[in-house]
Amino acid sequence: MRLFRAETLKLRRRMATYVILVVLLVVVALLYLLTAATMSATDPVSRTVAMQLFRFPNAYLYVLGFIVGLGTLFAVTFGAVTAGAEWSWGTLKVVVTRGESRTRYLLVKFAAVAVFLAIGLLIAMVVGALLAMLAARIAGTSTAGAGDTSILRPLAERLLRSWYALLEYAAIGFAISAVFRSQIAGIVGGIALSVFETIGALLVRTIAPYLPFRAASAVIGQDLEPGGAAASANPFLPQPLDLPVAVLVTALYIVAALVVASVVTERAEITG
Repeated sequence: MRLFRAETLKLRRRMATYVILVVLLVVVALLYLLTAATMSATDPVSRTVAMQLFRFPNAYLYVLGFIVGLGTLFAVTFGAVTAGAEWSWGTLKVVVTRGESRTRYLLVKFAAVAVFLAIGLLIAMVVGALLAMLAARIAGTSTAGAGDTSILRPLAERLLRSWYALLEYAAIGFAISAVFRSQIAGIVGGIALSVFETIGALLVRTIAPYLPFRAASAVIGQDLEPGGAAASANPFLPQPLDLPVAVLVTALYIVAALVVASVVTERAEITG
């Protein structure tokens, strides 16, 4: 518990923790406010589609969809900068010197990352919902359904699923940074893996649903994202895994990423 408190304090004091969240919120704000501001200039069909973003209570699900869609990249980045900083700042050397277990230290660090991901997701959801209400006002749409409590249960379930899926993205960035001892390598490697996986999903359809980011996407649910239902019906894309299988496959990737990070760190030569 002492080590966990120290790691949460370290993340709380890091500028990157706040920069990543603020950039995410700024992008979401731009998406909603620009869409609302340009509503009158769009054609009737596009306007009808766009208005779905501002109709509550379903607007909450669209907010979460945007946050998670953008948040995957930010989760990879957060995991990468957290693990990579141990090498660039030399803090792991201090941990080894005082006799701490390297594996235990890394696992506790990732536990702190998981907690901050949950907090960041909740903050982003609250701010995103407020932005959606503001955008609805700008677009001239009623927010009467914003207080509909029937949305709370499905929204809570999807928030939990989204956090779980984002853990996999963070774990992959975390592991790549640990392997290459670099924050940049973790970020670039995670993004590159996502790009190659998308290409691979079109070429190798049989194993595509079991690829890491595809499995995490199945946990989140295609219906969570705008256009997700259409994407899932696309004949050129492999169908996603069933939710129980996707949860299990995602868990295996998280564990595998943490095992790789731990083994590499245990075998690393740390001197001085």
